[in-house]
Amino acid sequence: MRKTNIPPQKLQRIIELKEQDASWLRIERETHIPRRTAKRAYDQLSKDRIREDAKKARSSLIVEEVRKHIDEVMKLAEFIAGHLEIPSLVEIEKGPSAYIDDLFLNRPAFIPIPAVQFGVTLPEGLSEKYLGVSESKRSRQFYRENRMLFKALETHTRQGARWGGIDDWENAWDECKGVLNNARNEALQIIKNILNQKKDLEQKIKAKSGEDAVIDAMAKLVVEAVWQAITNDQLEQGIPLIEIVPGTGSVKFSTGPVIQLNDNDLAVKVAEVCNWSAVNLCKGDTVSLIPTLIEKVEVLKRSIDRVEEDYNRLVLRPIILSTRCALCL
Repeated sequence: MRKTNIPPQKLQRIIELKEQDASWLRIERETHIPRRTAKRAYDQLSKDRIREDAKKARSSLIVEEVRKHIDEVMKLAEFIAGHLEIPSLVEIEKGPSAYIDDLFLNRPAFIPIPAVQFGVTLPEGLSEKYLGVSESKRSRQFYRENRMLFKALETHTRQGARWGGIDDWENAWDECKGVLNNARNEALQIIKNILNQKKDLEQKIKAKSGEDAVIDAMAKLVVEAVWQAITNDQLEQGIPLIEIVPGTGSVKFSTGPVIQLNDNDLAVKVAEVCNWSAVNLCKGDTVSLIPTLIEKVEVLKRSIDRVEEDYNRLVLRPIILSTRCALCL
């Protein structure tokens, strides 16, 4: 069938008449365009409009999804930069990946629960269990999303040459872990040397604690005290003291694990041995460990500063816009 071109003025009149619910017969009389031809032109125009509207809607949706993706990645980056810290001795032993995982597991507390889910508005004061979503499942969902966003952040920043801070932080962490393991071995030897000078003290400590690994626990307290002094830049002021817990016959350092002895006099002696060992660890043949630890801690601090700079929104936004990840449309 040959296509009939309808002048724009008459096509506009056909549209106006049809929108007024005019019949095709009336449209034919007024425009002098055969009604079948007018109907075909009108139907084709309607289809074109639907396609165009759908295209515009898709474009708007894409723009919105891209904006959301950028915001989500940047919020995660801001969260990571705000929570990267010099790890404690316990965290050092777990490793950097476990540290990041702990951040992701705790991050749901920082994400507001939306008021509307699955198209249902939650009544005020009603938990998400109203919709059959348990808190543990929601936490797992957030954790998986955080991991995916972290991978997206890595992809974007590697392409934008801004992932180095995280790599430096992880490498410095692993190096610190190795040096601290050596320091713990040295502390253990120092403690044993001191105990060998005190008759039956080691046997008494083991008997009262009920644990064969109590000397290892003492070495951990010693290294933790030295580690805290280094990370807080307080080594020159002196190593923080390992103390007894009054009235409990126990020994502890800061918020670390407690050595239970149930004997106040013995606890005093154990604390004295630990503090003496901490001082000796920073002297003599083991002194080279301390400058190495100080150097690695400085690398950790610089890498954390670099992550904060790299993940600043003014730096990160143009990088995300100019790169692509698996989650990008």
